[in-house]
Amino acid sequence: MKNTPNRATWAIITIGFFANTSSSQDNAIVDQQPSSNPFNVQQPISTQGMHGRNSTYGNVSPKFHQRNTTAKALRFPATYIPIGGEQTLPIVSEKIAAAGNGAPPEKAAPFLREPFYPHLTSLILENEVPRGLQKRLDNFRATRDAAATTVFQKIVELEKLPADEASVSWAAFEEQEAATWEKIETERADLLDRLQSGGVWARGVKLIDIRELVLSSETDYRTVPLIDLGTLRHFTTGLSMDQRDLIGEFQLELTEPDTAEGANRSVLISATGNRIALPKELTSDQSQALQSYTQTKAELKQEILTTMLPVLRNAFYVSEVERTAARLNEIQTPKFERMAAELEALTTALNEPANDSPQNTAHLIGPESSIDLEAFAMLSGTQRRLLAYSSVNH
Repeated sequence: MKNTPNRATWAIITIGFFANTSSSQDNAIVDQQPSSNPFNVQQPISTQGMHGRNSTYGNVSPKFHQRNTTAKALRFPATYIPIGGEQTLPIVSEKIAAAGNGAPPEKAAPFLREPFYPHLTSLILENEVPRGLQKRLDNFRATRDAAATTVFQKIVELEKLPADEASVSWAAFEEQEAATWEKIETERADLLDRLQSGGVWARGVKLIDIRELVLSSETDYRTVPLIDLGTLRHFTTGLSMDQRDLIGEFQLELTEPDTAEGANRSVLISATGNRIALPKELTSDQSQALQSYTQTKAELKQEILTTMLPVLRNAFYVSEVERTAARLNEIQTPKFERMAAELEALTTALNEPANDSPQNTAHLIGPESSIDLEAFAMLSGTQRRLLAYSSVNH
């Protein structure tokens, strides 16, 4: 993140924003340049269950968390929010927790990285996945994973070609596969909408459901940020997939902060954990490209935090949350386009090291580490999402 006069102030605000019951020692502010982590936490947030000594969800308005002991039973008393890697955060009612039910259903595993995963786990646990929806999910998974396999295979093929031939071959491949990729993106968004909304005859898990569930859960204060961000990422309508991916990065930065040694370390570039390990020494072009990318990302994160979290916590009507999300989506779309161009410029700059030393060569690390940085650079956001969300091993 670019150093600005109010950087320290913002770090303090965001930490207080999330866990005003935690100590300053728990949330030590450190210089994470050039990381764009707006939370600036030194240690990962504990995810070892929600049921610790501090069983209060105290960072939101009282009206949001006013318990009603006469309320009827929850429609969906358990859900599981992905928090990076293969980890999930269980959010379960006190009754379910007492019964020792703490594992997500295996049937949802192929969809762990999809935005509708928490909705699907809830429906599966309540035996409310209709045959038609299950068939639709199976078809989506098959199409998604087949397309991802094809992309991986193409990348391997390109590695054997000269650069100019590889570029022509990839362009032809993109034209050939574009309709399939668009279909997958559209179906992903439609499935999320279906599982978020539902209806009398098509059960879905709405924002109000997750709110009620959080109310009935004993929550360790350390998990509060993850629950806030998970609710925002998965249960709020009106946000784009790019915004949801960026919120996923928030969660990773809280559970797996960059603790690599050295002045440059690495920069997180996806919600699934991909990072670019930066060269020991950066050229001026590389430094400028890195600064532009991390600064735009930091601006987007700050806008999401300051715009969405207060209304998510305090809005009386769900429609107010949805309208705010839709407005923010419209405002941020040009910035996401700019950030995508800046990431492309960054990867291009990093592919031109200052010298031939291995220490001065950037490389991709994380779940897609078998793809080199040059291959990653040529992928669009849609293509990266396809590979990241699939259940294909490569």
